[in-house]
Amino acid sequence: MTFFLNFITRTLSSGTGGSRVCRNMRIIEMKKIHFLKSSDQIFLGMCVSVTIVFILLFAVGAVARINLPQLSDTLQVAKEDQDRLINYFEGFEGYSDIEIEKDVEKILLNALKGIYDSACSEMISYWGTVAEGTATLTVRVVFIHTDTVSTKRGVLFTIKCHSKYKEYGEKYCDERLAVLSTAPGNASIILLPHAEDCKNCSELSSIKFEQIVQRNPLIIVLSIRTTNDNPCCGGAYAYSDEKVYYYAFLESGIKQVASVVRYRSEYSHDDVEGDYSKIYESKIRYASDPTGSSTRIISEYVITTNGVEEGSGTQSYFWNSENEEFEIMQK
Repeated sequence: MTFFLNFITRTLSSGTGGSRVCRNMRIIEMKKIHFLKSSDQIFLGMCVSVTIVFILLFAVGAVARINLPQLSDTLQVAKEDQDRLINYFEGFEGYSDIEIEKDVEKILLNALKGIYDSACSEMISYWGTVAEGTATLTVRVVFIHTDTVSTKRGVLFTIKCHSKYKEYGEKYCDERLAVLSTAPGNASIILLPHAEDCKNCSELSSIKFEQIVQRNPLIIVLSIRTTNDNPCCGGAYAYSDEKVYYYAFLESGIKQVASVVRYRSEYSHDDVEGDYSKIYESKIRYASDPTGSSTRIISEYVITTNGVEEGSGTQSYFWNSENEEFEIMQK
Protein backbone atom coordinates (compact mmCIF):
# COMPACT_ATOMS: atom_id res chain seq x y z
CA MET A 1 0.00 0.00 0.00
CA THR A 2 2.91 2.33 0.73
CA PHE A 3 4.04 2.04 -2.88
CA PHE A 4 0.52 2.85 -4.13
CA LEU A 5 0.45 6.07 -2.15
CA ASN A 6 4.00 7.03 -3.15
CA PHE A 7 3.33 6.14 -6.78
CA ILE A 8 0.19 8.32 -6.91
CA THR A 9 1.96 11.19 -5.14
CA ARG A 10 4.99 11.02 -7.45
CA THR A 11 2.85 10.70 -10.53
CA LEU A 12 0.62 13.64 -9.63
CA SER A 13 3.70 15.80 -9.07
CA SER A 14 5.36 14.63 -12.29
CA GLY A 15 4.35 15.86 -15.72
CA THR A 16 6.39 13.22 -17.52
CA GLY A 17 5.05 9.76 -17.03
CA GLY A 18 1.73 10.08 -15.30
CA SER A 19 -0.63 11.97 -17.59
CA ARG A 20 -3.23 9.21 -17.63
CA VAL A 21 -3.05 8.72 -13.87
CA CYS A 22 -3.36 12.46 -13.26
CA ARG A 23 -6.42 12.73 -15.48
CA ASN A 24 -8.09 9.80 -13.77
CA MET A 25 -7.33 11.15 -10.32
CA ARG A 26 -8.85 14.52 -11.23
CA ILE A 27 -12.00 12.78 -12.46
CA ILE A 28 -12.22 10.87 -9.19
CA GLU A 29 -11.75 14.07 -7.19
CA MET A 30 -14.47 15.87 -9.18
CA LYS A 31 -16.88 13.00 -8.67
CA LYS A 32 -16.09 12.96 -4.97
CA ILE A 33 -16.78 16.70 -4.55
CA HIS A 34 -20.00 16.50 -6.56
CA PHE A 35 -21.16 13.50 -4.55
CA LEU A 36 -20.44 15.21 -1.24
CA LYS A 37 -22.27 18.35 -2.22
CA SER A 38 -25.32 16.41 -3.32
CA SER A 39 -25.41 14.26 -0.15
CA ASP A 40 -27.05 15.26 3.11
CA GLN A 41 -25.52 14.84 6.54
CA ILE A 42 -27.06 11.39 7.02
CA PHE A 43 -25.06 9.92 4.13
CA LEU A 44 -21.83 11.81 4.78
CA GLY A 45 -20.11 8.86 6.43
CA MET A 46 -21.21 6.55 3.61
CA CYS A 47 -19.89 8.98 1.04
CA VAL A 48 -16.45 9.15 2.65
CA SER A 49 -16.27 5.35 2.86
CA VAL A 50 -17.26 4.87 -0.76
CA THR A 51 -14.75 7.50 -1.88
CA ILE A 52 -11.91 5.84 0.02
CA VAL A 53 -12.76 2.43 -1.45
CA PHE A 54 -13.01 3.96 -4.94
CA ILE A 55 -9.57 5.57 -4.64
CA LEU A 56 -8.01 2.39 -3.29
CA LEU A 57 -9.48 0.36 -6.13
CA PHE A 58 -8.18 2.91 -8.61
CA ALA A 59 -4.71 2.77 -7.03
CA VAL A 60 -4.55 -1.01 -7.36
CA GLY A 61 -5.60 -0.76 -11.00
CA ALA A 62 -3.24 2.08 -11.79
CA VAL A 63 -0.11 0.40 -10.52
CA ALA A 64 1.46 -1.63 -13.29
CA ARG A 65 4.74 -3.13 -14.43
CA ILE A 66 7.23 -0.25 -14.50
CA ASN A 67 10.40 -2.32 -14.90
CA LEU A 68 11.32 -5.69 -16.39
CA PRO A 69 10.57 -8.83 -14.36
CA GLN A 70 13.35 -10.70 -12.57
CA LEU A 71 12.85 -14.26 -13.83
CA SER A 72 14.59 -17.58 -13.26
CA ASP A 73 13.93 -20.13 -15.98
CA THR A 74 15.50 -22.33 -18.67
CA LEU A 75 14.18 -22.01 -22.20
CA GLN A 76 14.93 -24.39 -25.03
CA VAL A 77 16.01 -22.94 -28.37
CA ALA A 78 14.00 -24.27 -31.33
CA LYS A 79 15.73 -27.20 -33.08
CA GLU A 80 15.85 -25.42 -36.42
CA ASP A 81 17.74 -22.48 -34.86
CA GLN A 82 20.28 -24.34 -32.74
CA ASP A 83 22.94 -24.91 -35.42
CA ARG A 84 22.89 -21.24 -36.39
CA LEU A 85 23.65 -20.18 -32.81
CA ILE A 86 26.24 -22.88 -32.21
CA ASN A 87 28.12 -22.05 -35.40
CA TYR A 88 27.79 -18.27 -35.08
CA PHE A 89 29.54 -17.97 -31.71
CA GLU A 90 32.28 -20.46 -32.54
CA GLY A 91 35.71 -18.85 -32.31
CA PHE A 92 34.70 -16.06 -29.92
CA GLU A 93 36.24 -16.08 -26.46
CA GLY A 94 36.32 -13.64 -23.54
CA TYR A 95 34.87 -10.14 -23.28
CA SER A 96 32.76 -9.40 -26.28
CA ASP A 97 31.48 -6.11 -27.60
CA ILE A 98 30.38 -7.49 -30.94
CA GLU A 99 27.26 -6.22 -32.67
CA ILE A 100 25.51 -9.48 -33.41
CA GLU A 101 23.73 -10.01 -36.69
CA LYS A 102 20.01 -9.29 -36.80
CA ASP A 103 18.93 -12.86 -37.50
CA VAL A 104 20.90 -14.10 -34.47
CA GLU A 105 19.36 -11.43 -32.27
CA LYS A 106 15.91 -12.41 -33.56
CA ILE A 107 16.54 -16.09 -32.73
CA LEU A 108 17.56 -15.18 -29.18
CA LEU A 109 14.53 -12.93 -28.67
CA ASN A 110 12.20 -15.56 -30.14
CA ALA A 111 13.66 -18.16 -27.78
CA LEU A 112 12.58 -15.95 -24.87
CA LYS A 113 8.99 -16.70 -25.97
CA GLY A 114 7.79 -13.13 -25.49
CA ILE A 115 8.17 -13.15 -21.70
CA TYR A 116 9.72 -9.66 -21.72
CA ASP A 117 7.77 -8.12 -24.62
CA SER A 118 4.58 -7.09 -22.82
CA ALA A 119 6.50 -6.00 -19.72
CA CYS A 120 8.75 -3.76 -21.84
CA SER A 121 5.80 -2.20 -23.66
CA GLU A 122 3.97 -1.64 -20.40
CA MET A 123 7.06 -0.12 -18.77
CA ILE A 124 7.63 2.36 -21.61
CA SER A 125 3.92 3.27 -21.71
CA TYR A 126 4.43 5.00 -18.35
CA TRP A 127 7.16 7.23 -19.75
CA GLY A 128 4.70 9.77 -21.09
CA THR A 129 2.95 10.34 -24.41
CA VAL A 130 6.25 11.17 -26.15
CA ALA A 131 7.35 7.55 -25.68
CA GLU A 132 4.13 5.84 -26.73
CA GLY A 133 4.82 3.04 -29.20
CA THR A 134 8.62 3.41 -28.92
CA ALA A 135 9.38 0.36 -26.72
CA THR A 136 12.06 -1.94 -28.07
CA LEU A 137 13.96 -5.01 -26.87
CA THR A 138 17.55 -5.61 -27.93
CA VAL A 139 20.29 -8.14 -27.13
CA ARG A 140 23.86 -7.25 -26.12
CA VAL A 141 26.56 -9.93 -25.80
CA VAL A 142 28.75 -9.47 -22.70
CA PHE A 143 31.10 -12.45 -22.40
CA ILE A 144 31.75 -15.77 -24.18
CA HIS A 145 33.54 -18.81 -22.78
CA THR A 146 34.05 -22.28 -24.27
CA ASP A 147 35.21 -25.24 -22.21
CA THR A 148 38.10 -26.79 -24.13
CA VAL A 149 37.35 -30.28 -22.79
CA SER A 150 33.56 -30.57 -23.02
CA THR A 151 33.19 -27.94 -25.82
CA LYS A 152 30.25 -26.51 -23.90
CA ARG A 153 29.93 -22.81 -24.59
CA GLY A 154 28.38 -20.09 -22.44
CA VAL A 155 27.35 -16.82 -24.10
CA LEU A 156 26.47 -14.28 -21.45
CA PHE A 157 24.15 -11.57 -22.79
CA THR A 158 21.67 -8.94 -21.66
CA ILE A 159 18.07 -8.34 -22.64
CA LYS A 160 17.61 -4.58 -22.80
CA CYS A 161 14.33 -2.65 -22.79
CA HIS A 162 14.53 0.98 -23.86
CA SER A 163 12.73 3.65 -25.86
CA LYS A 164 13.43 4.80 -29.39
CA TYR A 165 12.46 8.32 -28.33
CA LYS A 166 15.70 10.27 -28.92
CA GLU A 167 15.51 12.36 -25.74
CA TYR A 168 15.56 9.18 -23.66
CA GLY A 169 18.04 7.34 -25.87
CA GLU A 170 20.56 5.39 -23.82
CA LYS A 171 19.90 7.43 -20.68
CA TYR A 172 17.01 5.25 -19.54
CA CYS A 173 16.88 1.49 -19.93
CA ASP A 174 16.37 -1.69 -17.97
CA GLU A 175 18.53 -4.79 -18.48
CA ARG A 176 18.29 -8.42 -17.44
CA LEU A 177 21.00 -11.07 -17.66
CA ALA A 178 20.85 -14.44 -19.44
CA VAL A 179 23.24 -17.07 -20.75
CA LEU A 180 23.02 -19.04 -23.97
CA SER A 181 24.35 -22.50 -23.20
CA THR A 182 25.37 -24.58 -26.21
CA ALA A 183 26.78 -28.05 -26.74
CA PRO A 184 26.80 -30.27 -29.83
CA GLY A 185 23.15 -30.76 -30.79
CA ASN A 186 21.68 -28.62 -28.03
CA ALA A 187 21.11 -24.95 -27.15
CA SER A 188 19.15 -23.40 -24.31
CA ILE A 189 18.81 -20.01 -22.60
CA ILE A 190 19.08 -19.69 -18.82
CA LEU A 191 17.68 -16.52 -17.23
CA LEU A 192 19.82 -15.08 -14.42
CA PRO A 193 17.94 -12.68 -12.10
CA HIS A 194 20.12 -10.34 -10.05
CA ALA A 195 17.41 -9.34 -7.57
CA GLU A 196 13.98 -10.29 -6.28
CA ASP A 197 11.14 -9.55 -8.67
CA CYS A 198 9.11 -6.47 -7.76
CA LYS A 199 6.31 -5.53 -10.10
CA ASN A 200 5.61 -2.20 -8.43
CA CYS A 201 9.22 -1.04 -8.11
CA SER A 202 10.59 1.72 -10.35
CA GLU A 203 14.30 0.78 -10.21
CA LEU A 204 16.08 0.44 -13.57
CA SER A 205 19.28 -1.59 -13.99
CA SER A 206 22.23 -1.39 -16.39
CA ILE A 207 24.90 -4.10 -16.69
CA LYS A 208 28.59 -3.76 -17.51
CA PHE A 209 31.45 -6.27 -17.83
CA GLU A 210 34.54 -5.40 -15.75
CA GLN A 211 37.19 -8.11 -15.61
CA ILE A 212 38.26 -11.70 -14.98
CA VAL A 213 39.33 -12.30 -11.36
CA GLN A 214 40.02 -16.02 -11.37
CA ARG A 215 41.04 -18.60 -13.99
CA ASN A 216 40.40 -21.90 -12.28
CA PRO A 217 37.46 -21.95 -12.31
CA LEU A 218 36.87 -18.97 -14.56
CA ILE A 219 35.16 -16.16 -12.62
CA ILE A 220 34.18 -12.86 -14.19
CA VAL A 221 33.04 -9.58 -12.67
CA LEU A 222 29.96 -7.64 -13.75
CA SER A 223 28.86 -4.34 -12.26
CA ILE A 224 25.12 -3.68 -12.11
CA ARG A 225 23.94 -0.16 -11.45
CA THR A 226 20.40 0.34 -10.17
CA THR A 227 18.54 3.62 -9.79
CA ASN A 228 15.00 4.87 -9.28
CA ASP A 229 15.66 7.65 -11.81
CA ASN A 230 12.79 6.49 -14.02
CA PRO A 231 10.73 8.63 -16.43
CA CYS A 232 7.58 7.02 -15.03
CA CYS A 233 7.82 8.71 -11.67
CA GLY A 234 9.43 11.61 -9.90
CA GLY A 235 9.57 12.48 -6.24
CA ALA A 236 11.58 13.75 -3.32
CA TYR A 237 13.39 10.45 -2.75
CA ALA A 238 16.37 9.45 -4.93
CA TYR A 239 18.15 6.12 -4.72
CA SER A 240 20.99 4.52 -6.63
CA ASP A 241 23.45 1.73 -6.04
CA GLU A 242 26.15 -0.23 -7.80
CA LYS A 243 26.86 -3.85 -6.94
CA VAL A 244 29.66 -6.03 -8.19
CA TYR A 245 28.49 -9.52 -9.17
CA TYR A 246 30.75 -12.53 -9.59
CA TYR A 247 29.82 -15.29 -12.04
CA ALA A 248 31.68 -18.60 -12.28
CA PHE A 249 31.75 -20.87 -15.33
CA LEU A 250 31.49 -24.32 -13.74
CA GLU A 251 30.98 -27.84 -15.09
CA SER A 252 27.37 -27.60 -13.93
CA GLY A 253 26.88 -24.28 -15.74
CA ILE A 254 27.20 -20.60 -14.92
CA LYS A 255 26.57 -19.58 -11.32
CA GLN A 256 26.46 -16.33 -9.36
CA VAL A 257 28.99 -16.90 -6.58
CA ALA A 258 29.06 -13.53 -4.79
CA SER A 259 27.88 -9.93 -4.84
CA VAL A 260 29.46 -6.93 -3.11
CA VAL A 261 28.08 -3.39 -2.77
CA ARG A 262 30.42 -0.82 -4.28
CA TYR A 263 28.25 2.26 -3.91
CA ARG A 264 24.85 3.13 -2.49
CA SER A 265 23.25 6.56 -2.21
CA GLU A 266 19.96 7.64 -0.67
CA TYR A 267 18.67 11.19 -0.74
CA SER A 268 15.37 12.69 0.38
CA HIS A 269 14.10 16.25 0.44
CA ASP A 270 11.87 17.65 3.17
CA ASP A 271 10.90 21.33 3.33
CA VAL A 272 10.29 21.09 7.07
CA GLU A 273 12.91 18.71 8.46
CA GLY A 274 15.54 19.40 5.83
CA ASP A 275 17.38 17.19 3.34
CA TYR A 276 18.78 13.80 4.25
CA SER A 277 21.54 11.85 2.52
CA LYS A 278 23.31 8.59 3.24
CA ILE A 279 26.19 7.22 1.17
CA TYR A 280 27.99 3.89 1.30
CA GLU A 281 31.23 3.70 -0.68
CA SER A 282 33.70 0.85 -0.91
CA LYS A 283 37.00 0.19 -2.63
CA ILE A 284 37.21 -3.38 -3.88
CA ARG A 285 40.51 -5.13 -4.50
CA TYR A 286 41.65 -8.71 -5.07
CA ALA A 287 44.40 -10.96 -3.79
CA SER A 288 45.23 -14.22 -5.60
CA ASP A 289 47.65 -17.08 -5.11
CA PRO A 290 50.27 -17.78 -7.84
CA THR A 291 48.09 -20.50 -9.43
CA GLY A 292 45.16 -18.14 -9.94
CA SER A 293 42.82 -20.69 -8.37
CA SER A 294 42.12 -18.98 -5.06
CA THR A 295 41.03 -15.36 -5.01
CA ARG A 296 40.19 -13.18 -2.04
CA ILE A 297 37.81 -10.22 -2.38
CA ILE A 298 38.59 -7.31 -0.06
CA SER A 299 36.08 -4.48 0.37
CA GLU A 300 37.08 -1.38 2.37
CA TYR A 301 34.02 0.77 3.01
CA VAL A 302 33.00 4.13 4.46
CA ILE A 303 29.48 5.22 5.45
CA THR A 304 28.53 8.90 5.65
CA THR A 305 25.24 10.47 6.73
CA ASN A 306 24.56 14.10 5.80
CA GLY A 307 28.24 14.52 4.98
CA VAL A 308 29.48 13.17 8.32
CA GLU A 309 31.36 9.86 8.50
CA GLU A 310 29.55 7.46 10.78
CA GLY A 311 31.33 4.18 10.13
CA SER A 312 34.00 2.32 8.19
CA GLY A 313 35.50 -1.13 7.99
CA THR A 314 36.82 -3.98 5.87
CA GLN A 315 34.96 -7.05 4.65
CA SER A 316 36.76 -9.98 3.03
CA TYR A 317 35.51 -12.98 1.08
CA PHE A 318 37.40 -16.18 0.30
CA TRP A 319 36.83 -18.78 -2.43
CA ASN A 320 35.39 -22.03 -1.05
CA SER A 321 36.24 -24.62 -3.71
CA GLU A 322 34.04 -27.26 -2.09
CA ASN A 323 30.89 -25.12 -2.15
CA GLU A 324 32.01 -23.34 -5.32
CA GLU A 325 31.25 -19.87 -4.02
CA PHE A 326 32.76 -16.95 -2.14
CA GLU A 327 32.14 -16.86 1.59
CA ILE A 328 32.62 -14.09 4.15
CA MET A 329 35.79 -14.38 6.18
CA GLN A 330 34.91 -14.36 9.87
CA LYS A 331 36.97 -11.99 11.98
